[in-house]
Amino acid sequence: MADRRIPKRFFRMLADALWRFHFAVVLCVVGGFIGQFFVPGVARYELVLIGVVLVSQFAWFGKCPSTELEHYLRKQADPAYRKPEDGCIAEAVRKATGVRIKDGLISIAGILILVGTIALYFLSGG
Repeated sequence: MADRRIPKRFFRMLADALWRFHFAVVLCVVGGFIGQFFVPGVARYELVLIGVVLVSQFAWFGKCPSTELEHYLRKQADPAYRKPEDGCIAEAVRKATGVRIKDGLISIAGILILVGTIALYFLSGG
């Protein structure tokens, strides 16, 4: 009979995914809180910045935690299952457009979106 206990690797992966998400949220909240003291009107853009940072945070790693968890559970159910090489964002782009892109390009795009959004905020006068 197969061992039905959940291996420690599962919990380490879950903790890693939560830490990445937690890091992005803390970064946004602290940045928005500090920004309110130094930049008048930053509260209007705080939600947009939170969204951009979260998207770029996932793009930085090239993978969504929920997708990683899904791949892990599939592998447990079927040892012959092979995880796709692409992260979930690259996989979604490939399915939608038929164009295969590298996770590194998505990481660069996520960083550019984040930097560009912050730059536009300051260039528009705040």
